[in-house]
Amino acid sequence: MVSSNAYRADSPSAHHYSGQHYSTLPEVLYSLSCLSDLYEIGNVLGAEVDSRELREHILIHLRRAICAQGACLLLYHTAQQRFIPVAFVGERLPTAELVATIDWRVIEQQTLRGPGETLATLLLDNLYIILVTLSYNNTLLGIVALSATDNNALVDERGLLLAFMGRVAALLLCNYDLSNSMRQDAINQERNRIARELHDGITQQITHVLHKLEYIQRLIETGCPQFILSELHHVRSVLNSSLHDLRNTMSGLSSAQVEKGALVKIIRQIVNQYKSSHPETELVLKITGLDESQHLPPKLEMLIFHCIQEALTNVWKHAQAKSVHVRLHRLASWLIVEVSDNGIGFQPEQVFIAFKHHNIEERHFGLAIMRERIEEAGGFWELQSKPGEGTTVRARFPLANPNHELTKREHEILQLISEGLTNREIARRLEVSIDTVKAHIHRIMQKLGVKDRVQAVAVAYRNGWL
Repeated sequence: MVSSNAYRADSPSAHHYSGQHYSTLPEVLYSLSCLSDLYEIGNVLGAEVDSRELREHILIHLRRAICAQGACLLLYHTAQQRFIPVAFVGERLPTAELVATIDWRVIEQQTLRGPGETLATLLLDNLYIILVTLSYNNTLLGIVALSATDNNALVDERGLLLAFMGRVAALLLCNYDLSNSMRQDAINQERNRIARELHDGITQQITHVLHKLEYIQRLIETGCPQFILSELHHVRSVLNSSLHDLRNTMSGLSSAQVEKGALVKIIRQIVNQYKSSHPETELVLKITGLDESQHLPPKLEMLIFHCIQEALTNVWKHAQAKSVHVRLHRLASWLIVEVSDNGIGFQPEQVFIAFKHHNIEERHFGLAIMRERIEEAGGFWELQSKPGEGTTVRARFPLANPNHELTKREHEILQLISEGLTNREIARRLEVSIDTVKAHIHRIMQKLGVKDRVQAVAVAYRNGWL
């Protein structure tokens, strides 16, 4: 049974231990330790664990802060306007009564208040329950319910600690959902790429072979053997082409090996595969500024792998080239990737116009995907070509200079930029002037070698800083 006036929103300062006094310094140190552990372990876990483990991790730390008997995480379902229990630690709480009792309107109002006003209390069947609101950017994500033996379970500092831990927990949940969403988007993009390659290449070629085989069957039936041999040669050629495309697709599927091996080694493998498939074409690989054992950020290595693979595929399909040069060059804080050929070339202006109006021809589709991937990663894409004079595709990626590492404050500002905050909002959050924020951002861009905030965030994600 729920007692009368059981539900109320409270400030942490409303609760005190009877007859107990806590020294300020140990409490501050304990609070900092709790917040640090929750945030750091949560970030270390990141997207490497499932949601159940992350949720239990949050409950364990909030429960430990006040030695609660039990803890329950309830996520807020906006469409249904109700809370759904998703995780438990310690003694089970009466979740059915809890969900029926909580007024979502009151909890939602608390998300608009400061951290010191984001706790509420309930009394269910003589069980004292503390509700910690989880919100991010004034959006309600859920609550953590903690059970205690009596209503003297909080002191001023511990109440404020719980409120701030609720903010950190909400941030961890948001980051986890964002990482999952980004990973799913990447999976969907890769699936679409594979589907397009299979449909536009292998599927059409196999369909063509089937039609040719039907034609050969009719030639045999009508007694025209003089054409059969030439048609069989043609079928063999088409099947060889299909096999080559299928191998490229399978190579793309297994490209996760780039994350485990050095980039230079993998590029040499790509080039050797191309040479064995196209012995009639001269292929020259030149690498400077990188050695066999050197590693770059895994996301960048994967991107370079795909770019070189796509560029070589375009050369084979469209360029009719006799000579191809692949160059990988590290210069100061830049990595430059270049693939050039002496093929038939084309008018690049037509491609740029097609990009602008989203009217891309099939033969330039690979270039469009390549440019999109490079620019999304904070790089710069260049295309040079002329009919009869070949084509050059070049990508430039800014690298973090080890001699120009970001300071702790610059990392903080970069994190806030990634959350979409303006200069004014960052200044208010960090309690500094707007001019100071602008100066920090200018130095960040100089160190990362980028021209705007979007590229700075892209470089940070690529290097695993966010």
